[in-house]
Amino acid sequence: MFRIGEFSHIGRVSARLLRYYDKLGLLAPGFVDEQTGYRYYTAEQLPRLNRILALKEMGMRLDEIESLIDAEVPADQLRGMLTMKATDLAREIENQEMRMRLIESRIEQIDSTDEHVDLLTKHVDAQPFLSVATRFDLAPDAIAFAREMIEVAAPLADDLLVLGAWHGEFSDEELDIEVGFVGSGITDELKIDDQRTLTPNRLPAVDVVSTVRIGNPDLAHGVYAAVGRWIKTNDAKIAGPVRELIMQWPAPGIEPVVEVQFPIA
Repeated sequence: MFRIGEFSHIGRVSARLLRYYDKLGLLAPGFVDEQTGYRYYTAEQLPRLNRILALKEMGMRLDEIESLIDAEVPADQLRGMLTMKATDLAREIENQEMRMRLIESRIEQIDSTDEHVDLLTKHVDAQPFLSVATRFDLAPDAIAFAREMIEVAAPLADDLLVLGAWHGEFSDEELDIEVGFVGSGITDELKIDDQRTLTPNRLPAVDVVSTVRIGNPDLAHGVYAAVGRWIKTNDAKIAGPVRELIMQWPAPGIEPVVEVQFPIA
């Protein structure tokens, strides 16, 4: 058996917290010396302690934890709950990292108007667009779906080009996008997942001001600002959903390359 101080090291929790759990009836000592009052714990109590700590990390209240522990929820179920929580935390970390990059990029762009960006005006003919209009909670969700599209369509066509057309105002949350393939030669419906199926559509012909951005979109404010200045200088107007054509997918050591097209009138 282990004295409370020893067990606190083994379980990586403070002795004060162990006393608190004892007071609540969550984790009583395996033995208490009546003469000295010393608390002793056993190695067999570690699984219960780990369950308590894991559920606490999930944000559960102590009374909820007590109910789950006493109900002897199977380990597989607890493992599943923890896996979901870990996924949520990983997503939250990714979102916070993205926001940090966004803040850093905004700081760099404050009062900066001298970034050189190559712009091109051109006419884009009408073209088939195998696509689906959908919403995504965040930009990484849209990228993940685009990758899933490529996996499904790869056996049917070579050199797939993914294009996204942004509808409505820009938002980094609840993205309203029509996404799909252009120039793929695929003319039939293509089911991607249980919720989304690409259907044959057609992109209208447009005149665009176009540029290429390299790198993550949250670091590309200068590119879009240059387009805005061009539109103002040339007394033009945005005349349709902004299009983004992925020319090169990101990979380890390879940055994404995207052609950005602003329809103009």
